[in-house]
Amino acid sequence: MAKSAKSTVARGDLQAYREALLKLAAGDLEFELPAHGSNDEARWCRELLELALAQARALREARQVLHIADLAVEGLSLEDTLEHIYKGFRDSIPYDRLGCALLSDDGSRVVARWAKPLGPDSLIRQGFSASMAGSSLRSILLTGQPRILNDLEAYLAEHPDSVTTRLVLEEGIRSSLTCPLIAQGKHLGFLFFSSWQKATYQSVHQEIFMRIATQISWLIERSRLHDRLEMVNQRLVQAQSELERQATHDALTGIYNRRAILETLRAQLGRLGRDGENCSALMIDVDHFKRVNDDLGHQAGDAVLQAIAASLARHLRAEDTVGRYGGEEFLIVVGATRPETVLALAERLRRAIEERPVPVGNELRQVTVSIGVGLAAPGAYPDTAGLIRCADRALYQAKAAGRNRVCHCSTD
Repeated sequence: MAKSAKSTVARGDLQAYREALLKLAAGDLEFELPAHGSNDEARWCRELLELALAQARALREARQVLHIADLAVEGLSLEDTLEHIYKGFRDSIPYDRLGCALLSDDGSRVVARWAKPLGPDSLIRQGFSASMAGSSLRSILLTGQPRILNDLEAYLAEHPDSVTTRLVLEEGIRSSLTCPLIAQGKHLGFLFFSSWQKATYQSVHQEIFMRIATQISWLIERSRLHDRLEMVNQRLVQAQSELERQATHDALTGIYNRRAILETLRAQLGRLGRDGENCSALMIDVDHFKRVNDDLGHQAGDAVLQAIAASLARHLRAEDTVGRYGGEEFLIVVGATRPETVLALAERLRRAIEERPVPVGNELRQVTVSIGVGLAAPGAYPDTAGLIRCADRALYQAKAAGRNRVCHCSTD
């Protein structure tokens, strides 16, 4: 009878292990192992089950790490990848909080980049920074190995000047595992796994944490390389834009230069021929400009030209364009406007300049301009040179009549 009872107990042990194996086969890796069996055969089965469970969990962790690499290849952001790690590994790795902090460009400070969860009482948030001078984190970078602190209260007692440790303790964290983030020998920052309980971490956890940290390190380095390339590209675009601006704008006044304003006039005259629109050119000359240079110097002359250019640009419509034609002469291209409107515009420009003295050194200097308006006659299709000659003739008439006035002529 005793032998039969022993055989019955063994069959019970084997049934418990069979049920555990079925859970393992179904992908359930979080069940508790049955108690040690009552005979050698049952204990042998339990050892096999322990080995199978360990291998299955290791395989799951490896797949999760590979998935992190896939996310990095797909271009997922650092924040999204950390979010995936926080959600995906909690069943197999002990942590209540995950945080990431990066070193500043000069390596003098460590700056919090991401953490979860963050409650209303969280003290270390994105942007929080601490000095690396004298920090124990330096040893983690130097060794390249994780650091386990299973009793943060005891650690603070030994290192009372550690502000960060005091803050995490106030948040409720009691143990931590810190992994260095290193890519191609370059120190990038740290990954922090934290627990509300003491004595959470063992050396067995370090390998999987370091595999995760390695993937994050490559993601950060790639992201920084992308940022640097993007910055270089932006600088190239800005440089190209500046070169284009310099090619079309006058360095002194900031308005179009001669080549650009003549090209604008040429384009407007092209539309005149295609669409039947009219076009006008205003040639503007600063009266007695030589006197300004002779009396006050060329810097004063430059100030006058800058003030007049600004005044002309300020009083034009959006569809009109002003440029520096050369020396003290300006050219304005006016399109799709009736002749009487063009003449009214020219008079408004003349009056605006006359009524606003220009600051030159310690004095205000009244400046006037003469304006010649070249109007394309109805049905006439002048070329650029022809309309310019018309505006020049009108400008000569304005100067001959006493300056500070508007005259006009029409193309033949």
